Amino acid sequence: MGGSGCQLHHDALDEPKSGLSLALPKNWTQWDSKKLNSPEAAKVHMVGYAGDPDKKALVSLRRFSYQRLGARVAITGDTLDRLNPEDREKLFEVLVKQIERDLSEDNEYWQLESTRHSDSLKRGYLLELIGQVREAGETTRWLKYVLILPKKDEQIVEVRLSAPLMEKAKYQADLDLINDSLRRWING
Repeated sequence: MGGSGCQLHHDALDEPKSGLSLALPKNWTQWDSKKLNSPEAAKVHMVGYAGDPDKKALVSLRRFSYQRLGARVAITGDTLDRLNPEDREKLFEVLVKQIERDLSEDNEYWQLESTRHSDSLKRGYLLELIGQVREAGETTRWLKYVLILPKKDEQIVEVRLSAPLMEKAKYQADLDLINDSLRRWING
């Protein structure tokens, strides 16, 4: 999902409905509206995608309803607010397992390194998984997978930030810039 249809050198990747704006390194490119409105992008709920000039370090934004495992309602920040702490903890465990299952099914290799979630924040909840992933025929990548479960919104926002594992140090400043803007928005 890369390559053609990119506009050059935007300084932020925006998800207008939530107000999320991820700072991008100056030399990164992102998909233009034609590419984002394509059937391929719509099918996977992609609302933003950007990468470095070599298309090795990447960030993607998706927005969708999260209704899994036969749940009667979408899982959102409001859903989590209504749960007692023990049930909220159990739901986070279920979400982590589901995300891991999805990453395992879609890839040749997946290894979880760490996971964490927030308590209720001003904007909602956050679930973060960090690990290593490899698509068939590709190199192993470092992946930060973040699920934002906002309040007063029926859809969640997914952020994926990745870089080749062996070259992660080369991209660390770029990854930190994007990660810091995500952290500021979450704490905002």
